[in-house]
Amino acid sequence: MSAARRRGLAAAALAALAAGGLAFVLLGGDQDGPAPARTTHAHGGPGPVVVDLAPSTAALEDPAATPRPPTEGEAAAVDSDAVLVSGVALLDLDPLVDATLRFTSDADRVEVATGRLGAFEASLPPGEWTVEAPGLPDAEQVVCDMTSFSAPAALARAVAAPPPRLGSRTYPRPTLRVVGSDGAGADATPRRITVRPGGALLLRFEAPWVLEAQVVDALTGVPLPGATATVELQEPYQRRIVGTAGTDGALRLVAPRTYSGAPPAATFEAPGYAAAASLMDARARVRVGLRRPLRLEGRVRDPDGRPVRAGVTAWSRLPDAATGGRSRANRSWRVTCDAEGRFVLDDLPPGGGDAAGEGAGPHAGVVALLIQHPDHARTRLRRVLVVADGPPLEVTLAPLVTQVGRVVDPAGQPLAGAEVRVFEEGPQPEQASGTDAQGRFVLEDVPARSIVLEASRDGFATTRVAVTPPVEALVLRLEEVGPPLRGRVVRAGGEPAAKVLVVATADGGDAPDEPGPAVVRHTALTNDAGAFSIVGVPAGRTFLVRTAWHGGDVLARDVVAGGEPVTLRLLPLHEVVVRVDEVAGAGSAVVTIVDAGGLVVGRVARRARDADDAFLVTVTASGRLGVVVRAPGFAPALRWFDAPPGEFVAVNVPLEPGGGAVALAVRWPQGPAPTLRLAYRDPALGLRLEETFSPPSVVDLPLRLVGVGAGPVRLEVEARRGERVWPLAPLEVVVRAGETTTIDLDLAAALRDDGPR
Repeated sequence: MSAARRRGLAAAALAALAAGGLAFVLLGGDQDGPAPARTTHAHGGPGPVVVDLAPSTAALEDPAATPRPPTEGEAAAVDSDAVLVSGVALLDLDPLVDATLRFTSDADRVEVATGRLGAFEASLPPGEWTVEAPGLPDAEQVVCDMTSFSAPAALARAVAAPPPRLGSRTYPRPTLRVVGSDGAGADATPRRITVRPGGALLLRFEAPWVLEAQVVDALTGVPLPGATATVELQEPYQRRIVGTAGTDGALRLVAPRTYSGAPPAATFEAPGYAAAASLMDARARVRVGLRRPLRLEGRVRDPDGRPVRAGVTAWSRLPDAATGGRSRANRSWRVTCDAEGRFVLDDLPPGGGDAAGEGAGPHAGVVALLIQHPDHARTRLRRVLVVADGPPLEVTLAPLVTQVGRVVDPAGQPLAGAEVRVFEEGPQPEQASGTDAQGRFVLEDVPARSIVLEASRDGFATTRVAVTPPVEALVLRLEEVGPPLRGRVVRAGGEPAAKVLVVATADGGDAPDEPGPAVVRHTALTNDAGAFSIVGVPAGRTFLVRTAWHGGDVLARDVVAGGEPVTLRLLPLHEVVVRVDEVAGAGSAVVTIVDAGGLVVGRVARRARDADDAFLVTVTASGRLGVVVRAPGFAPALRWFDAPPGEFVAVNVPLEPGGGAVALAVRWPQGPAPTLRLAYRDPALGLRLEETFSPPSVVDLPLRLVGVGAGPVRLEVEARRGERVWPLAPLEVVVRAGETTTIDLDLAAALRDDGPR
């Protein structure tokens, strides 16, 4: 029975019994027999008092049944003023069935069992009680979030539609205040809730995060005894949990839920190895492969070649121990250059990532560097590739200079009150300056390297220019603002497209690429009618107007502001639901949509919410299309289908065992990571396919082609870095069913500066 079905039955039972107020018992038994007798044990007075709480299961089995009042024994109270507390207990939003709940006060302890639908009932004298479920696994770390309701009907609605796990949690042992008939002491605090006669109680128990791991050497697979895993808990705990691996490298960590609700990250460490991290889960089992750390050596000099004693700060992200690439936790290193300008950064993590989330594979690491010196411009290297035994990194600091210039109008007259901003990296300006009555501005301590200056003033169009200070007689000319640039965005069938971003660039030219940092982008969103109006554009210019639509740009060239409104018609979309059969864990499958020639026109966007084996892919192509599904251990599958424009298509793809995999262990020298394009003809499909791996996708090194048909495969590899392209020699490989063939691809020789363009 599904969790939603179980919650629905519990809600129906509660709703049916709501009319009876608290005069009912919710301790239902199993479907196949009568409910067993339950007992509540209370400690108070001369000795334990046993109260029979055996329920009537009629109402639980049939929500339409009329509830009967409890018998005298069923509703017996320990004290004359005891309150009958009824409610439902959930474990991770599912009913907590046949479990023991323990209510404890300063002098008393009451234990009660939950029924088949998680319902319970207990007689508690007024006072403050804590609640726990001692029979649950790792019960000492189970968190309970309690909510009280004025009537069982409200509780039934909450069980049927549980709220999302947002907001703060209660403490692990929250306090329940039971209020007698007089209502005395009804105030509640964040750690204490109140239940009055006639109310109901909802207990949401949340299982702790559990991580079972085996820590091994990533290259040899040998266990690492004595390795540690550390979890830093935040509020409300503020403590550290440490686990140590045994002789087989195995360890187990248990951490309670925190206020944030997000799973904590465990950091794995061993002497002589770089640290790695992995997220915990409700029940996670991972094999953690630790690698030897990397070293980065470098030299810092000034423009004249003299060594600079600068400060160097590096930061990276620890690689995920389970996937070998994706990042989890930040770590930083700080060193100071010696008198010769040299620095050494040790213990860098292999496969780490920089602030942008990019990364490297097992043979390399990625760090970001910040180099500072009071007499030179701050230098930020956002992505530095570190390889074992790589050459030293040479860094030349730019001097700080003063840039003077003027801002003028279209007639060449000085403009006072204009603002000039300096952009180096990123969307935020580094500094700004205003112009005086002669239109003159002064920017001090700007780096003597390529920067972007932006000038703006009310009534004029903003302009940008790329310069390398110091520039003599620098003049920034502002253009007059022209009429708005107007138009509409419609869908393939002519319907208006609302809230679509439209971008206009002056003199766009023929290149549809993203404009550079010195190009001013004018943007607007379409309204409900699909119309847009872009203001602030310069007069007398033509524009390239574009909008991105699910990966495909729609362009209009030579658009004149103030002229006829332009219409951008979006490409027709197809939503293709691909259902994958015979795959254990469909999340590991790769779903690709290709046209008749094998060109990729769509990839999996997200998994459909209504099925674990379905993937939703959005494509803009139409006609004859194919679905290629690949998964580890399975042969690739191809299904062709017809995609009429704008229609919804569902395709079922069964998989059969027999496929193999190809792994490329890629190495490249110091510098930016290249983009790799792999083309091959699959022996099982007879179809030529292409795969492109580019940052940040390159974080998953070694690159893996999973679900490749068994047989000989010829891989055509092409590397690209910026505008340079290196076609590499074809790679011949034989793919065997159920096996992964690894090819070592060393790009150090190919990616030389004198390589082909």
